[in-house]
This record gives sequence, C-alpha cells and structure tokens, in this order.
Amino acid sequence: MPKILVTGAAGFIGGCVVNRFASSHQVYAVSRCCDGKSNSSVEWIQADLATIDCQTQLPHDIDYVIHLAQSKQYRDFPSGSVDMRRVNIDSTCKLLEWARKSRVKHFIFTSTADVYQRSTVLLTEIQPVVPDSFYAASKLS
Repeated sequence: MPKILVTGAAGFIGGCVVNRFASSHQVYAVSRCCDGKSNSSVEWIQADLATIDCQTQLPHDIDYVIHLAQSKQYRDFPSGSVDMRRVNIDSTCKLLEWARKSRVKHFIFTSTADVYQRSTVLLTEIQPVVPDSFYAASKLS
C-alpha cells in the first residue's frame, strides 16, 4: 500500500485529501493541531513544520508528499510575516531536503492562486506570476 504524507492535513483541503486517500493508501497526516482528529486508517502527527527539528517526527519510506501547509497568519501582515516565512518558505525547503534524503518518489507542492495576476479567465500554470502580497510572495518563493 503506497504511503502518503500530507502536510496541512487539518485544513479544509488537507482534510479532503486525507479522506480521499485514507481507504487506499497509508496516510500520515501532519498538522500543528491534531485535536479531535481521529480516523483509524490515518496516523496523525502533531508537528510544527516551522520548528528546526520537525523532520525527526516524520516517518520513513514515504512514497508521496502532498505539501499543503501554510501559515495561519497569512492575513496578518506585517505581524505574521515571520510565521509566513517560516512555514511557507523555510519549512518547504526543509521538507524538500527531508524528502530528498528519504528518497520520496513524488513531492506535490501547492501554492496559491494569489501568485498569479488577477484574471477573470481560468488560470493555468503558464500565466504570469504577479504576487500582490507578502503571503503570495512567500508561497511563490
């Protein structure tokens, strides 16, 4: 059974991803807060990706990482800028390095539509990136 590590698993999209794969994959759900989370087929890992050694809490032999984590302080600029950098940039770099060393087969990173220029048409990845906030710039980074 393939093993998936999902960061930001307690969020709306993270919860949907965890539920989608829970019956067909071994899912490790990572979140800063796991209170009230229970699913017998999902192993919840309470970890703050912004901390220095959070990777020591992660399991080995992971096939897929789905990195959905984002700073909860994304609306709080400038007061939340340190957390945004730590979660959106630093933790992504650390997680990528952990995945490389752990020989993870696939790493799926989600950003935000806010990195793109505002548009009334359906966006694709070839659209110009024009982040208009610190949050969007941190996700683009």
